[in-house]
Amino acid sequence: MHSPRSILEDTDWARPGHAYGVATDTPDRLMELLDPRPHVQAHALAQLDMSVLHQDSLYSATAPAALFIAGVLTGPRTDAPHESAFPWDERTRPLRASLIAWLGRVGDAATYGEGDDTEPFEDEDERNAVLACREIRADLAVAITPFLDARERPVRDAAHIAHTRLAAPTKQHPTPDDPH
Repeated sequence: MHSPRSILEDTDWARPGHAYGVATDTPDRLMELLDPRPHVQAHALAQLDMSVLHQDSLYSATAPAALFIAGVLTGPRTDAPHESAFPWDERTRPLRASLIAWLGRVGDAATYGEGDDTEPFEDEDERNAVLACREIRADLAVAITPFLDARERPVRDAAHIAHTRLAAPTKQHPTPDDPH
């Protein structure tokens, strides 16, 4: 796994895209997740949610952003109480729980079309973004594994859900007992 610093420095953020265009703003949002002010963290996560995981769609900026987030999960600033920036989410929980849940959504979105006999992608960019996120699922799962036994229930619950979502699905083949 790459360090969060190397992800920021080694990614040419003028190349990957997100829902609103080129992802040049993404490094700033990622760094704001480590800001000591919870409201800045909440705003940063909301912006990342709306841009690199917009409506659970994956973009070329999603995989590097997810790797950065996975790399900072153990940092002390992710212990901070976090109030969502979204009006429909009134929970207060550690930022770590929100970040883990976000990583689980990346894993879930990466299953799009997996196991289908035909590729459902609209274009090569979408295909590449999904494949890049599939490639890092195991790394993301490893990053959240220590939190499966977390003392804080919101972190533990988020880790269990995310761990399930990051597990690569297996293609089901009919068995003689189950022809469907």
